[in-house]
Amino acid sequence: MSNFSEACRLSYAEWVNTLPELEEISVPQYSKQHIKFMNRLFDKMRGGKYHHLTSRTVRVMLVAALIGCLLLCAFTEPSSRILEAVQGDGRVDIKMTKATDNSVNTIEIGYLPEGFTLTETHGASRSIIYTYESADGNELSISKDPSSSELSIDNDNTPVEEFTKDNIKYIYIINDSGFKHFVWTRYDYIYSVSGTLSKDELFKIAQNLR
Repeated sequence: MSNFSEACRLSYAEWVNTLPELEEISVPQYSKQHIKFMNRLFDKMRGGKYHHLTSRTVRVMLVAALIGCLLLCAFTEPSSRILEAVQGDGRVDIKMTKATDNSVNTIEIGYLPEGFTLTETHGASRSIIYTYESADGNELSISKDPSSSELSIDNDNTPVEEFTKDNIKYIYIINDSGFKHFVWTRYDYIYSVSGTLSKDELFKIAQNLR
């Protein structure tokens, strides 16, 4: 053994003798966060799986679930409340299945052709009717009723037209006097727009009612 090797051995032996006894070594104290992190790390190294959801992730999941519920309600509501039109005895009777008896407070009108003036308002706890007239003699009526109501429109021979737009079922009728009628349901209410305007103009009014 060379002098250098012997010096290294002696130095190592002296260094070992300076180390404390095992009983003198205190157990280290780790934080809960450190222990949690190390447990996850060991699980991953052993091939295990773990999932850590931050508060932000939880909030995103809750918002996504809420949006999903709202979308489900939006798409199932019209189909769960079917508007029916029965033609006979010179009239068309319109009613909605699964009806409720909610009160009606107001009608939100998003579009109204120029030149129309409100001439009459019929309002009660069960329905509202707005009647308009224009300077050129056109008439217009807008109504909102609880879904428990039943509407009757005079009609002898004109076929009843039914179609769906934006997941809403509309019923279109022309009565014996030439008045055109759009009737549809939205949630717990039955809406109707009637008048002497063109079919397209009446439907534009209908699409902008709440």
